[in-house]
Amino acid sequence: ASSLQSENGKYNGMAPDVYLLSVKAFDGTGSGSYTNVLDGLNYIYQNRARYRIRVVNLSLGADVQSTYWNDPINQAVMRLWDAGVVVVTSAGNSGSDYGSVTVPGNNPYVITVGAVTDNFTESNFSDDRITTFSSKGPTFEGFVKPEVVAFGGHVRSKMNKGLLTNQNLVEDDLGEDYYQISGTSQAAAVVSGTVALMLQYNPYLTPDDVKCRLMDSASQLKDPSTGRTYDPLTQGSGLINAYAAVMSQASGCANVGLDIQADLNGVQHF
Repeated sequence: ASSLQSENGKYNGMAPDVYLLSVKAFDGTGSGSYTNVLDGLNYIYQNRARYRIRVVNLSLGADVQSTYWNDPINQAVMRLWDAGVVVVTSAGNSGSDYGSVTVPGNNPYVITVGAVTDNFTESNFSDDRITTFSSKGPTFEGFVKPEVVAFGGHVRSKMNKGLLTNQNLVEDDLGEDYYQISGTSQAAAVVSGTVALMLQYNPYLTPDDVKCRLMDSASQLKDPSTGRTYDPLTQGSGLINAYAAVMSQASGCANVGLDIQADLNGVQHF
């Protein structure tokens, strides 16, 4: 969301000048309870019209302890999705094990994001790869996750380090309070910024439309060490393309066969 200006624009974020509403659910160590998160999600739901909330970034994760439909956080994000709010969340940082996607990334409706690194070669795309920490699907119910991947390795971020309890940050060569931080949380934020651009260009898109266009416009990644295409449980539809997602006309390709109303009402689960 950085809206700072420089001669070559490198300090700008994914969605400069976006309107931000920050809802706090964690303490200074980055920890929070289910109750904290649910309070935050309920606040967003109740105030979605007042603040015109269109996309929610959930860079957080909890261990899966039940089916997605029995999890309170998943129930809350399904309510938001059904109300027209796009929910973007991180896949988790549990490494290379399959079936390691966290809550609410295991929710079949929302957009779950894994992480890619450029291997510190910004202008060379041939060595881009999925990070070793990016969690993989499938979910317990058998859904393919993540839907897409985005850059989440050593992302440059401007922050006040003195306010953070967690000091595990690498100072970036850009200076001016920029630090490098890695995780699927950062990748989710990149996708949330892309969604903001998509909704700016076409405010009438539904959450399902947004998810469809992100997936349809993504490109498959290959493991540079083997030359083989990553499997769908590792990269989903592939690496997002922000411009292509904004310009996409795709529709009807996300959440096919699901019924969120029946799911929320306990009539049918998937």
